[in-house]
Amino acid sequence: MCPDQQDWAEKIPMVEFVLNSAISTSSGFTPFELSYGYVPSINPGIIPESSAVPSVKYFVTHTLRNLSHVHNAIIESRVQQTHNANCHHHEDDTFMAGDQVYVSTADLSLPKG
Repeated sequence: MCPDQQDWAEKIPMVEFVLNSAISTSSGFTPFELSYGYVPSINPGIIPESSAVPSVKYFVTHTLRNLSHVHNAIIESRVQQTHNANCHHHEDDTFMAGDQVYVSTADLSLPKG
């Protein structure tokens, strides 16, 4: 990534690819699976041959670098979201048999009559 963020337009296709390849926690599927029935992949073990055309080397190198950056950003975001969600989580109150407690009936459906 460029510090001045002038290269963001180059990153959009790879960001879209990674987001569409990410498994949704709510559905358990990726957008690619739902749209096309499979998840395409980029093999991170690809190394351009020394005899490859310079533009191919550039594309492969930058695609794998972008993929790595986006993958790390998604993981970092998920960790941060989990941390933020857990900050608001508190332990449930524990009650013992015989404790007296107030119970709200605001959301309780009771039979009429």
